Amino acid sequence: MKHAFEYFQKVLKNYGVHDADRSILTSSDTASSDTASSEGFTPFAVVHRPSDSIRVADKYDGKTVRDFSKSDRLFYKPFEEDVDSLPLDRIVEWTGLPREYTKTEKAQAVLTTMMANSVFSPKESPDYWETEL
Repeated sequence: MKHAFEYFQKVLKNYGVHDADRSILTSSDTASSDTASSEGFTPFAVVHRPSDSIRVADKYDGKTVRDFSKSDRLFYKPFEEDVDSLPLDRIVEWTGLPREYTKTEKAQAVLTTMMANSVFSPKESPDYWETEL
């Protein structure tokens, strides 16, 4: 997702979003979203993340403490809370898309543009966390 994030950031900056670096395009492929994965879908979300580094519990084992920054691949995964159980990411928008449709650059560009548009009419989608489980 790092490359998608970089393109997403360019789109937001071109739209004039002053705090574009706080909006992150993410996807989830954790064990908790096995149902979506087994049916060929990938959940995508735009999250508002207040910092450039995070300290979280590992998404796969739920116990190991991990520190991630923008240079880490797993930084681009959504996290509901940090290691101290404080709220971390605010879900702005999310969707689940068939994996077969997200393989092309054209589809990725459409997804990125649509998700960038969601930043302009911010809302919260807390139901994402239930869906990810």
